Amino acid sequence: MNHRRPAKQEVDQYRLSARAFTLIEVLLALLLAAGLLTAVSRITVQTLAAERRAQTRSREQAAQAWPFETLTRDLAGRLRGTRAVAVRLDPAGRPELTIDCLLAERSIGAAQVMLPHRVVHQLRRTDDGDALQWVRVAESHTQRQSATEDVLACPLEDLSLEVFAGGTWRPVQRDDERAEHVPQALRLTVRWRGSSDVVSRTFELDHARKQERRRVR
Repeated sequence: MNHRRPAKQEVDQYRLSARAFTLIEVLLALLLAAGLLTAVSRITVQTLAAERRAQTRSREQAAQAWPFETLTRDLAGRLRGTRAVAVRLDPAGRPELTIDCLLAERSIGAAQVMLPHRVVHQLRRTDDGDALQWVRVAESHTQRQSATEDVLACPLEDLSLEVFAGGTWRPVQRDDERAEHVPQALRLTVRWRGSSDVVSRTFELDHARKQERRRVR
């Protein structure tokens, strides 16, 4: 049987085809790897962006909750009396809330000394007059020291204070300054500048009158 030996030209063409096929495989592998890396990097970027948004949102929510928590503590420590909590409108027509309450003045050892304070929550314009800020002013009744001021929230677009009276909610009025009793409840609504969030909290105050009504019934 005669076996024809491949010619040198045929061998060279076979080797060239083998090399070309291998090069195509490498190029396809590189393209697949590039596509995979692109997809992975895109998912990673999206995940990191979502995490940053979640962290930012969490910080915003904590900042929005803090002033309400502060007001809750002030109201929880209010003194017993007909005028322990009073609402009024300031000369600019903005709502103002005054609370006579007990606050920790200093620590003696491990114990805190609770002393009476007058705390005023009020709405002010920022120094540039461009926005509003929620300010808390605390002044001790017994200690001879200047009042402390804290900005609880800024910048604000709006802050409204309502009182529950006569079975309905209504905005604070100038006549409220002469009221003889603590309001039954307060509702505070805050809208931050640059945000679509509107946060509202309701505070029940007149527990003594509520308990009295229950005893009468």
